[in-house]
Amino acid sequence: NKYSGFAMRRFLLTLSFLACLTFIFPQKINFEFDYAQFGYDSLSNYVEFYYSFNQVGLTYIDTDTADFVQGLLQIEINDSASDNNIINKHWIISNEITDTLNLDRSLIGLVGFVIDKGSYIVNVTGSDANNSLNNKIITEIIIVDPFLNSHPALSDVQLASNILPNSENSSSIFYKNTYEVTPMPASVGGEMQPVIFYYTELYNLQAEPTNTEVRLDEMIINSRGQLVTSKSKKINKSVNTRVEVGIVKAYKFPTDTYTLLLNLIDSVANYGVSSSKRFFIY
Repeated sequence: NKYSGFAMRRFLLTLSFLACLTFIFPQKINFEFDYAQFGYDSLSNYVEFYYSFNQVGLTYIDTDTADFVQGLLQIEINDSASDNNIINKHWIISNEITDTLNLDRSLIGLVGFVIDKGSYIVNVTGSDANNSLNNKIITEIIIVDPFLNSHPALSDVQLASNILPNSENSSSIFYKNTYEVTPMPASVGGEMQPVIFYYTELYNLQAEPTNTEVRLDEMIINSRGQLVTSKSKKINKSVNTRVEVGIVKAYKFPTDTYTLLLNLIDSVANYGVSSSKRFFIY
């Protein structure tokens, strides 16, 4: 009847209006951040900061020439002892949108700095470049203790959504030591990320001349402190520095918070170091 037709047209108009609003008023920003330290020299480490902006949480800009979204990343690092500011930088992360059906994707990247030994307060802000009120601020305390010293050492563990060995893409910002390591700042595995990769570096392996091998243990512990999986491998000390990569089969684990723990052990020298990383399975 006439009323039903009018109601249906009004309903369709309302849906159309709401669809437009999705692009005018984006969802609350979905910004994630993580970091990992690697050896640089005896006085400092190289600290990589990983970030991701989900495009759905950014204002959709429609122009005559292009449609795009823009995120604004700001990193401020202060020495916690002196309160001196050592880094205060920002970057615009822009991406052209060619298909709105692919809008629900993340812009992922990294920036890195050489930072001297010390304790630092790091403030990281991810915001919509076209709506500064839509932002997320993350504060971390980072302790920089140089890995390159007189004892075997493990870098931080970097989690990754993918690792390509023997990559020829040396111009990629994710390239290091022949690997292309795609960061995973959210540290979340599950149905959408059934396998989690990890990357770590081993240093000063020849610092203890008492043995030709060391042992690397990999353990995964759940939120109740229970050991879920464990395995070990022998590491030859023929080189002083090396890279280790591995995978976590996230699809095998129930929803929970987990810790990936790596132990580097020289049983003859009675020396060991650890590095750990927390991740989530949903």
